[in-house]
Amino acid sequence: MKKIYCLFPVLVTVIFICSCKSMRETQAINPRPDAEISKNAKDTLDRRKKVTNITILYGTDRRRILDNNGNIQEYDNIPAAPGLVRYDVGYTVVSIPPNHEAGKIETKSIWKLQFREDTLKHVVQRKITLLTDQDFNRMLGNSKSGEDAFIFVHGYNNSFKDAALRTAQLAFDIHLPITPIMFSWSSNAKPAAYANDEDRVQLAVPAFIDFLKRVAKNGHFNRLHLIAHSMGNRLISLAMLQIENDKTDLKIDQVIMAAPDIYASLFQLNLAQALTKKASHVTIYTAKNDLALMLSKSFHNDLRLGEIGKPPPMLEFRNIDIIDAVNQKLDFLGHDRFARSPVIIEDMDNIFKYRMNAQQRNIHMEMIGNYHYYSFP
Repeated sequence: MKKIYCLFPVLVTVIFICSCKSMRETQAINPRPDAEISKNAKDTLDRRKKVTNITILYGTDRRRILDNNGNIQEYDNIPAAPGLVRYDVGYTVVSIPPNHEAGKIETKSIWKLQFREDTLKHVVQRKITLLTDQDFNRMLGNSKSGEDAFIFVHGYNNSFKDAALRTAQLAFDIHLPITPIMFSWSSNAKPAAYANDEDRVQLAVPAFIDFLKRVAKNGHFNRLHLIAHSMGNRLISLAMLQIENDKTDLKIDQVIMAAPDIYASLFQLNLAQALTKKASHVTIYTAKNDLALMLSKSFHNDLRLGEIGKPPPMLEFRNIDIIDAVNQKLDFLGHDRFARSPVIIEDMDNIFKYRMNAQQRNIHMEMIGNYHYYSFP
């Protein structure tokens, strides 16, 4: 194990360099043919004739980076107040280009001789606006009554900008009138800083709990959904465990756990129960060919929840669907397939829209003994 630990930073640097980094995607995904596009998706095609600006509400425990005038310029990759319930709130605006392809974050590429961001070609973070607590609560209160919202929590090796671009892409590709919100914990945004990120994500739990309660209390949202990726699933799971017996109505309906980098046995022990006590339903997207999770398993010497595929093991929980997405690998690592795959994006769309479980959504199912095994084609 010591040998593996020593080699881990080197392996991560080589293998993870384009792993969880949302902003460094280069592989295009062909959009679904018209025959497969839902009515909402066809309506969305009209938006693709022009640049679309998406406003994302945010909370973050990162330290501010200010310009010479004292205005917020960016957020650093270190926590501002580790372990304390202190965090910034505000909104950021991200533009989606007219030629956006579902499942892709278009960014500048030196291979295409693109040295500057172009809103007509790229997904671009346009501005960050820091708000006071009162102004943020007021902005939440001005949300459309009866509309849903989702909170996206990113994984390891992500900057604030990475999280913003991914949140905007999800909001655009999920064809629903839904308010996008993100919580950006202080990931180092460095491939070799995996072990340090494991500490950082735990430090963000108190701030995330307070942020979640704030959104539920002040927003006029009908339902609140959580989408967590990779190590971000530890944040939402640990938060739910800490407030398992808290009586606050968080309005959490659907929880999407994409490629969760969580010790599977620990999730089975107490995290699953805590999640299902706070949410109406949980969907877990897994894949045994996720190279990032395979590397995490080697580091920890424990099976990761996001690796579970065709049994064994047979992990089955009340109000939790585990769906094997092994066939939806669209890039080398296969770690971001939840946001790249049109099949998975459409499934999330249906989860939020119809609030159905996997069986009701007609996800392919096989009975293996008494186990319900769900999978995408």
